[in-house]
Amino acid sequence: MKTIVIYNSQTGFTKRYARWIAEAAGADCLELSAAKRRSLESYDAIVFGGWACAGSIKKLGWFKENIEKWADKKLIAFCVGASPIDNPEVEQSLKQNFKEPELKKVNIFYCPGGLRVKNKVDFEAHLNKGS
Repeated sequence: MKTIVIYNSQTGFTKRYARWIAEAAGADCLELSAAKRRSLESYDAIVFGGWACAGSIKKLGWFKENIEKWADKKLIAFCVGASPIDNPEVEQSLKQNFKEPELKKVNIFYCPGGLRVKNKVDFEAHLNKGS
């Protein structure tokens, strides 16, 4: 099965998972901006990975816009977020990103990531951003 893993990463956690998945599956791996310029017709399976923020998967719109076009392909979506994997809100958050008919066509899963800050000053700025 010819597979491609497409990802959107802000801090590097999603990129890391995408590469691990691609390596394990023997798949091609591309950043979203490169994948948008490429024909995906020759692939049997398409995996999309994005990062989670406030319950939504970033850049998921592109993937969802193509679900019908890829009806003959195996579709998988994953997201990476800072919540622990056993957080009961994770599954609900994942599902809210898809309509019920889409959930029947796409397998979804969550990978725990984290926050990446360069130093204490960056971390404090991140914490104070919301105040």
